[in-house]
Amino acid sequence: MTCGCELLHKPSDELRHNSYIRSQKLFTGSQDLAKSQTYIILSGASQFTAAMDLEKKKVDWFGGERGFSSGLAVGWEPDGYLITAAHTLHATNFVLGRFDGKMDVRPARVIFKRDAKTHADFALIKVEARLEHCGVSDEKPKAGDQVFAVVGYRTATGVAIGFAGGKVLSVEPDPVGGSLDLIRSDVPLWHGDSGGPLLSSNGRVVGINSGLSFTWRRHWADSFLLDNQFIQELIIKDRTLGAPNKAL
Repeated sequence: MTCGCELLHKPSDELRHNSYIRSQKLFTGSQDLAKSQTYIILSGASQFTAAMDLEKKKVDWFGGERGFSSGLAVGWEPDGYLITAAHTLHATNFVLGRFDGKMDVRPARVIFKRDAKTHADFALIKVEARLEHCGVSDEKPKAGDQVFAVVGYRTATGVAIGFAGGKVLSVEPDPVGGSLDLIRSDVPLWHGDSGGPLLSSNGRVVGINSGLSFTWRRHWADSFLLDNQFIQELIIKDRTLGAPNKAL
């Protein structure tokens, strides 16, 4: 067993990859689909800088540099709505991924942001583009269920989008008093994975990765359950208002 002090260090990419390989046969969803519905959040830079970073570093979705990424997001509706963890967002926000059939960087408008600092922080953002693939929610998991996360691995050329695996340890109320239940798992997540999807064995979204918790001899990943009704209400209201797209 690893001691608590060692758990404070980033898990190696080999460890993270092996956590997926051990349970890969249980994953009946599509890896390509899971990757395609996951986007990279680029925060704290101008759109010009973001576009130049994309061109200069030849960012490749499957093996390019992440640049100034602050996290991940999940496509939720084809007309440009994405879900992420609120703490990945800053004063200016852009999203890197496949839009209208090609890799691009687009400005993101923040529609709703609940930043709890820890645990169930949630944000809904919007880009003016079509999303090729979107996540589909699954039923609430239970302790012992196998789960998978889309994560970012470091490679010789930058960062590659990949997977990590683990099991649900518990599903419980948010300890900081939020309205969303927390899924606690042993999936080896790390900083930069926030906002990415936690997937069930069939590839559907059961939660959004939000943070890490530590005790001296234990660590776990926190992912919050989705309130689909609330998300749809936000989207319907935004569509009705027809707010112009701008980076906030």
